[in-house]
This record gives sequence, structure tokens and C-alpha cells, in this order.
Amino acid sequence: MPRARALHARVSVFASVLVTLVATLSCATQTKVTRLTPGTYQLECKDSLAVCLVAARELCREYGYDVISGTERRDYIEQEPQGYESVKANATVRCLVMVESVGALADVDEIAATPGVDGLFVGPFDLALALGSTVDALLDDRSDGNPLGRVVAAAQRHGILVAGFAGTPVNAQRLRAHGIRCLAVTTDLALVTEGARATLAADHDA
Repeated sequence: MPRARALHARVSVFASVLVTLVATLSCATQTKVTRLTPGTYQLECKDSLAVCLVAARELCREYGYDVISGTERRDYIEQEPQGYESVKANATVRCLVMVESVGALADVDEIAATPGVDGLFVGPFDLALALGSTVDALLDDRSDGNPLGRVVAAAQRHGILVAGFAGTPVNAQRLRAHGIRCLAVTTDLALVTEGARATLAADHDA
């Protein structure tokens, strides 16, 4: 899970006396003052630009200073959402190595034996292309030592997961027949497209 983003606003202030400016703004929570050029100082606060601008104007008005510019940036900070524990989250991360090239297929047993590898992930479209074959031929191949069988056997020998990308429900069934049961059946784009098509068809029929 990505770390939370925090807002940091920077406001440039034109001032004539640094000592007074620093003395005034150092009392503001989470505000930092940096001298940029003679008579110009930068106020940095961990808040939105709008809030920082208001604070700067209020603090500087009394001394006759003018706010001349302001910018806002978004940075990652060491901040975790309430109730979220990164240690537990990291413990659920799994490393699956893609097998979709001639080289990966040739070294599949060594890959499966690599410490830290939790599984093998078959990319049948790219693997078929790399082998000079077709997806249908790859999925239908039940000969001894067939590519998919070699991947499954390597995963089983080393007690790790074997997964793959199907693309369609039909191909998912064909991959399951090889012993690959952890599958990406389709894509988010395909799901949205099919859902829209079905909705439009139902509306048209009505």
C-alpha cells in the first residue's frame, strides 16, 4: 500500500528585517524560514498552499511585509494510515517470476529454486511468440516435456505457486487442465468493455 501523501507549501515573502521575521514565524507550528536573497525569505509549512498563504499574510502584515509568491508540492512522507501496519503488509508480498521467453523456459528449474521466489507466472501469449508457435498450439500441447508442463513440474518440485494469464474464460479452462489454477482470467479493460456492451445490449432490447 503506498505511503500517504502530505502537502508542503512554500511561500516567498519580501521582508526587510530577518530577525523580526524569524522571531515571529518561529512561533508558528511546523513553519520553517529560509533566506533566499537579501530581503526575500521563504516560509515552508506542512499544510496546503491556501492555509500557508493565509498564515503568512497574517503574520507578515503587522510588520509591513508582502507575500510575493507561493507554490505547493506533494511529497511522500513517513506516514502510515491509521490502523495500517506496514510489517504485516510486507509479509503478504509475493514474488512471482514471469516465464514467457525461451531463456526463462530453459532455466525454469533454476528460477523455481531461487530463494525468495514464491511462484512462476506463465505468459502464454509471449511464450508462444518466443517459441515460434501460437497460443492455441501451446495450450493444446500435451506431449511429454511440453512447455506448460515443464513450468508446472518445476513449481511442484520446489513447492511454489504456478500462475498464469489466460485472457479469456475459455483459455482459463485450458490452463487449468495443465494444472495452472491461479489465473488472471481477463483484464480490467475487457471487463469494462464487456460490461458496457452487455448494458447497451440490454437497453437496446428493452
